[in-house]
Amino acid sequence: MKWNWEKEVNDEHFSFGFLMIFEDQNRIDLTLFPYEKIQTNFKIDSLTIVLLDKDNLFKNIPQPSDKHYHIAKPTQREFSEVCNEFWWCITNVAKGLKREELIYAKDMLENVVRPMFWQIIEWNIGNENNFKVSAGKSGKFAEKFIPEFLYENILKTYSDSNIENNWNSLELMAKIFTKQQEKLAKGLNLEINSEEAKNSLEYIRKIRTE
Repeated sequence: MKWNWEKEVNDEHFSFGFLMIFEDQNRIDLTLFPYEKIQTNFKIDSLTIVLLDKDNLFKNIPQPSDKHYHIAKPTQREFSEVCNEFWWCITNVAKGLKREELIYAKDMLENVVRPMFWQIIEWNIGNENNFKVSAGKSGKFAEKFIPEFLYENILKTYSDSNIENNWNSLELMAKIFTKQQEKLAKGLNLEINSEEAKNSLEYIRKIRTE
């Protein structure tokens, strides 16, 4: 058995986590939790399944579901903050591309801009499904909830190391975000700051062509 482990300690310092990968490729994330804390501190996740309980400690466990991971309906403030973060930080990507600082541009795109991009898409998925579904970590289940053409265009926003291709992907991402932003605002009766989107797009197109 080959395994790696990581100590995970909560605020009261009583639980430990071991992350293990076996030679047969099976992976187990094992948490050791003290018996005396089961009744007071152990929290049941909605995906919990009891496989073996010799001491009959886990009673009345509901049927597993992904309800704890359903997409949550955004407030006006949450919506505005995500849109603002996207439109402001996308200009940093453009700045990096203009200077041919590709590593910086990629870092800004993937670690700052893309999470906002995915958030607006997930909110639309949630709205179209009464906020009773999960798109999975990093949107891994999104494909089954969105039209094929949208999924294919999202894939095109993941570019290679060519500067020109990155410009094209950036503008496509902005186009998709604009439509998703407008769609969500209409569906949930949210207000859009159209001026910030307009100004950011003008900035991007201007520095690209100059």
